[in-house]
Amino acid sequence: MARTGLRGALAGTALLAGTCLTPGALAGTWTDIDALKEAVGKTGTSIVEERCADKSTQASYEFVKDKIDQITICINNIDKDDPDAYWEALAHEATHVMQACTGDYAIDDKYISRIYRELQSVNPTSVGDIQAYGSWDKRQEIEARWMEFQQPGDVIDLLISNCSE
Repeated sequence: MARTGLRGALAGTALLAGTCLTPGALAGTWTDIDALKEAVGKTGTSIVEERCADKSTQASYEFVKDKIDQITICINNIDKDDPDAYWEALAHEATHVMQACTGDYAIDDKYISRIYRELQSVNPTSVGDIQAYGSWDKRQEIEARWMEFQQPGDVIDLLISNCSE
């Protein structure tokens, strides 16, 4: 799919429809991971598993228009037998794919303060780590780290809505 300047919209999705967000949801199955991989593949993004030189990196996303569009899962830094760890890494990087699709952010501005508060509650260490980022990257990381804890169907739906032409 083409990377466009369209804003990601949450209207019509169940992701933030209620008054309460869904914290702590993990995929837990390889079926969910395979479904997210398939959805990512339909955006034109490839997923590779390889050994990474940086021992602290579990996964990464690289996008250079007309050159590279790839998620790398670092198989030497992630427990490939733990579907929750794999899901978190893939959902995080899939969020960066969504951001590349929109040319902006994956989640509408009106939800970001709630997302930030929820992330503080669910994973305060992660929020502390985000403080080192610049403002643009900080917002992108808040979305990506929050997405790690969302229901698989919601992550896939948001990916599709952000990356549809």
